[in-house]
Amino acid sequence: MPPTALRLFVPLVISIAVAGGCIEKRPRKREGATARAATSSAPKQASPDAVDDRLAHLVEGDRYRVPVGAADPWQGAGDPLVTIVEYSDFECPFCGQLASNIAAALERYPDDVRLVFKQFPLAMHARAEPAARAAVAAGAQGKFWEMHDALFGDRGKLGDNDLVAHATAIGLDVAAWKSAYADPTTARKVADELAEGRALEVSSTPTFFVNGRKVTGAKNVETLSQIIEEERAMALRLVAAGAARSEVYARIFRAAKLGAAPVKAEAPPPTPAPTADPAHKRGEPSKIPNYAIPVGAATPTRGPADAPVTVIAFVAYGCADCQAALGELAKLATSHPELRIAIRQMPATDDKAQNAAAGAAVAAAAQGKFWELHEQLAAATTLDPIGVLRLAGGVGLDTSRLQKDLAAELTTRILTEDAAVANTTRGTQTAPFFFVNGRFADGRATASDLAALAAEETGKATAFAKDKRVAANDLYAAMRKTWRGVALVDAVPQLTAGDVGR
Repeated sequence: MPPTALRLFVPLVISIAVAGGCIEKRPRKREGATARAATSSAPKQASPDAVDDRLAHLVEGDRYRVPVGAADPWQGAGDPLVTIVEYSDFECPFCGQLASNIAAALERYPDDVRLVFKQFPLAMHARAEPAARAAVAAGAQGKFWEMHDALFGDRGKLGDNDLVAHATAIGLDVAAWKSAYADPTTARKVADELAEGRALEVSSTPTFFVNGRKVTGAKNVETLSQIIEEERAMALRLVAAGAARSEVYARIFRAAKLGAAPVKAEAPPPTPAPTADPAHKRGEPSKIPNYAIPVGAATPTRGPADAPVTVIAFVAYGCADCQAALGELAKLATSHPELRIAIRQMPATDDKAQNAAAGAAVAAAAQGKFWELHEQLAAATTLDPIGVLRLAGGVGLDTSRLQKDLAAELTTRILTEDAAVANTTRGTQTAPFFFVNGRFADGRATASDLAALAAEETGKATAFAKDKRVAANDLYAAMRKTWRGVALVDAVPQLTAGDVGR
């Protein structure tokens, strides 16, 4: 028994897949078969390591070793003869059809069949991966199936606002759901199941395994029932030969020869990126591509230098919108210290106070106090040049030196570079706005929004580093060379480490 397969074969928790109002009703709830959260107690099922091979000759045909785990949503029989594991995509119309058909088929076998639901978002479906995370996040509050129903109930409503509306409608604690939705561990679970499916040679949805027997497509109720009857008959032969019902899946798993599951990925593979942005206006930054925005030699950063994700904020100080956006950025930095945060200046050209604040922030870096002054400026809704100096003195800056550095050529060059880099991409956008590994987000983005983007980009960055064998310290620069507009951005005059001298 491969150690990986044994590790993944934990007590089963299973539930029936159903979809909104367009499908038949759920199976009647029964003791031991009620839909439940992933953290609830599981049926008592034997591990493959706890059974021998003496009945392996009764397991007929090609079978896959399909792992199931305590975090997998489930419904159905608590002590089944037949276990169905489905790999599904919430944006796939055939998956919705299969959900309806399985619901009907399981009603015929309430004591003998259970189903595990696994995530398998296809790259061709732009909203499948976010929908998968939405369902997993709902499962953390014991409402996986309610979210599942809402998602399959209207596959045309899988946008960000739609997902929030579904969470609200099914009675979730929306703030907690948003946090779970954006949590990298949620993306990791989806990615792990996707990788697991690929190891089992899943290439289309829906694909499901009935006692390890691979089936593809939205089979009708009668075909499903026929397959279940065949597997039920084989399971009864195992029971007649001395296997306990709780050993049936373990013995089938042990006898299977195909598709042993891989070791769990250390990080999620790339999240499938949407190929079109319906809200995008020509000439404006799109939320879909990665733009080749560099971290300048003089750009202040906090967080690990080798972080897989860098958030670059273009900011202005002294306005309500900026204050709110920078507050969200501060929340992100606190909740996700694994990210690198970089600040570039984008004051309005005709606003003397904003320009004074931007220059002071840049000059403060020469005294090693950029972040101290930045926090004071970020909290201010209104500023004037005198007030900026007052704040600088309050954080311990030498204001005489600060005024000299404000007038220095280096400060002008840094501010000019920040504006020129932004102008390659920003269109008519004014500060504040963000780039998360080059993915644009406007100033209305919350900490949760930015964290969700970061979770997607972490997987892509990790896969890039592995594929290209790039060291962590060089990762952002290497990825940037493959992103949109790199030639345009690199044509902008930019400072070097030698120019900055710090």
